[in-house]
Amino acid sequence: MNDSQTDPANSNPSLAFQSRVATSVNSLQRMNEKTESLLSDTDSSKREIWRIRVKEQGAEVTSLVASLERFVSKEHKRAVEQMEREELLQRRNRTRGEDALNVGVVRERESLQRSHAQMDDNISIAEAVLNNIMSQGQSLRGANDKIYSVAESLGLSSTMLNWIARRDWEDSWLIILMIIFSVIIMSLIWWFLA
Repeated sequence: MNDSQTDPANSNPSLAFQSRVATSVNSLQRMNEKTESLLSDTDSSKREIWRIRVKEQGAEVTSLVASLERFVSKEHKRAVEQMEREELLQRRNRTRGEDALNVGVVRERESLQRSHAQMDDNISIAEAVLNNIMSQGQSLRGANDKIYSVAESLGLSSTMLNWIARRDWEDSWLIILMIIFSVIIMSLIWWFLA
């Protein structure tokens, strides 16, 4: 059997490199520890020089370990970003297909159905308001007729009756203008929301 098939580190060049560097750093640490243990067997005159060199070597090994950890972290982050990028591209390509078109059509149909239902509700509310206004107008006309008959029986002057009639006419135009204004406002709201 081929070594590249049995060793997963060989299947990915980055993982193979990381494992070789980690092995080398571990062997350097072991050699540094071994050298430090052998210091007690050397001459006392050379022992201090070798102790300084071993400490420098240990610092370099520590620095290498830190660099290796940063490298592994960056590689892992890069691999995760690459996987996420590929997943996003696959999702993007998948949503561009027919499924996305069907989902869009379904969403559009549902939106239209909701809009139609809202418009039907608005129309029924407007009809109810209009019926109420018409019944109030009939009630007011009846009250107006009663007021005129009472005013005539009390003997109010004709100028006062003309003033009341003019005020009644102005009020009716004011109501008509308010109705038109309300219809315009509702139309604008519907237009902006639709």
